[in-house]
Amino acid sequence: MIARTPERLPWTSRLRADLMVLPVGAMIGITESREEIDLGLKTIERSLNGTAVELGVLFGTVFRNSLSASGPALRWTPALSRLPRTGPFLFDSTLHLDAAIPAGASSVTLQRDVVPGSRVLVFRAWDRNEAPVPFTLAGRVLTLAAPADTDLYVAYRPRLTVVLKNRGSSAPEVAGTKDWTLVVEEYRP
Repeated sequence: MIARTPERLPWTSRLRADLMVLPVGAMIGITESREEIDLGLKTIERSLNGTAVELGVLFGTVFRNSLSASGPALRWTPALSRLPRTGPFLFDSTLHLDAAIPAGASSVTLQRDVVPGSRVLVFRAWDRNEAPVPFTLAGRVLTLAAPADTDLYVAYRPRLTVVLKNRGSSAPEVAGTKDWTLVVEEYRP
């Protein structure tokens, strides 16, 4: 019998989460969506003189990321059983966050940490070729070598600290395929 060398896909998903194992047959056709959740519970009340006053503490915005995969090429679900049900874990999103640097400015503070080793894209908003603009990154502060001559677009993959909101899977037996979903929400202690 001839030993077969395992074949590797030329592509692999950039999705990463602590304690999650994503086999080849589970990473085909992943869809990720993100929505913002405003944590500021605000109410508008009238003061004694009738002026409208906004009351409440603004805690900021957190993200809810939903991931799913389905289709005839999907054979497995990710191993999600080790994800903590109640505690936070790191999640490297595949969906870029964006920022803008207006003409004349030379820096921007990114909303979230950048996934280590991933590419940060900075280019002129009108440039179809997306020619890179030189910059340096120190933590979340992105600084240009010179002030922007036009509006710039910034895109990066965020590393988020999240908690598990929901996970699910299904498997139509006759088709021999799998479907899976994972919903996480950003954690703020």
